[in-house]
Amino acid sequence: MPGQKIFYALIIFVAFCLFLANGFSPDVSYKETSYHPQHILSRGQRSVLKSQRPTQAQRGRRRNVSRKLSDGASQKLTSVLKSTFSIPNELYFDTAQLARSRGYGASTHHVTTKDGYIIALHRLLPPPNSSRGPPARTAGAVLMMSSTAGSSSDFIINEPHESLGYLLVDAGYDVWLGNFRGSRYGLNHTRLDDDDPRFWRYSFDEMSLFDLPAQVNFVLEHSGERKLFFFCFSASTVTFFMSGAPKYSFMDKIRLAVAFAPVGYLQHSSKYVKAVARLMLAIQLSI
Repeated sequence: MPGQKIFYALIIFVAFCLFLANGFSPDVSYKETSYHPQHILSRGQRSVLKSQRPTQAQRGRRRNVSRKLSDGASQKLTSVLKSTFSIPNELYFDTAQLARSRGYGASTHHVTTKDGYIIALHRLLPPPNSSRGPPARTAGAVLMMSSTAGSSSDFIINEPHESLGYLLVDAGYDVWLGNFRGSRYGLNHTRLDDDDPRFWRYSFDEMSLFDLPAQVNFVLEHSGERKLFFFCFSASTVTFFMSGAPKYSFMDKIRLAVAFAPVGYLQHSSKYVKAVARLMLAIQLSI
């Protein structure tokens, strides 16, 4: 589809701009060798690599340039997409605003993980004029997790009769919409700013170990339930499967889990996903 190709082209263009803005070092040898295991490098080699690393001031300047360019590019991209595809204003609402625009209630809560990430969690409420009213929830608590690149609004972005979040509320469930670190609702930390490279040094391991347990426990505490229903989609299914490890399992708190488009392994990713992943890795290494 032409429109879809234009959209992907714009995304790649913005990513390329970010790549250039980060001032990628021409000394490629540093980028390649600095990530070798330290035990295979001599003390002299480690000293050379350390001296080649950018200073804190240099990293700060790169981040400032990157942020200015990304903010400007984001605003321009939003304007182009909105005018080209007639995107409605509702798509720019946050999760609570989106729910209220559909006639439902919503409340926003914040969960702090053990490693300091502050994640917003949204609770859907029945329409204010509903005869059932907010307290009448008898079907159980539900926690819904979207992809690690998505957000809590993914389950309510369509019309009420087409969105699973609204349908579950109408069926009497206490619906909670969760998020992951690094998403639109997971950019706060007790010690780190989101422009600090250390903020982004995490993987599925940390999401499984900290993000999911923190939100599961929060929902159970505030809903008064002993167990909950768990809905996950795409990459969030990976974190859920990993959470079954005995080290930090919370499976005894799950009544039923439903995995949409489950992901077990990543070696079958498309060439486009792999290309974007390599580009983002290059950007990350340049900061």
